[in-house]
Amino acid sequence: PRRGITPLQNQKAKIQDAVNDLSAGGNTNIPAGLGWAWRVLKPEAPFTEAIENPDYKREQAIVLLTDGENCGNSGDGYRRVFGSCSGGRADMNDRLKKLAYNVKSDGVIVYVIQFANEGTELQELLKQVASGPESPYYHYAPTSDALKQVFRNIANHLSSLRLSK
Repeated sequence: PRRGITPLQNQKAKIQDAVNDLSAGGNTNIPAGLGWAWRVLKPEAPFTEAIENPDYKREQAIVLLTDGENCGNSGDGYRRVFGSCSGGRADMNDRLKKLAYNVKSDGVIVYVIQFANEGTELQELLKQVASGPESPYYHYAPTSDALKQVFRNIANHLSSLRLSK
């Protein structure tokens, strides 16, 4: 991507700028996205913004959004070449399931949004990645309006978790 990973912060404008700078293109590597999201939540380098031992019980969550199935690329460790997605998909899917298990075992809540791509194989995989196979953890959003509503639902769920603690 043109822009690196945005560190944890509370400046809405910087987050919006980072999101607005995203562009569709290239291949989908869901394990890489989940892995980097998990790293950002940890107080170790390269991202040191997370507080190691806060004075309160914090909930950590990742919202994982994908619009496609895993698709290997040259140089990504799956020994595939650009455009030969199906050849590396099984290995990438297995890695994603193992990584999701580790993330959730670490106490991180994983929300998954499947945007636009309605493939049932992808749906079954993403339900395993999410903290639960149904709402509020797994969502299918076929349109941009549905996507906006899903983000509202996740925000409301996170707010209710915080208020109930």
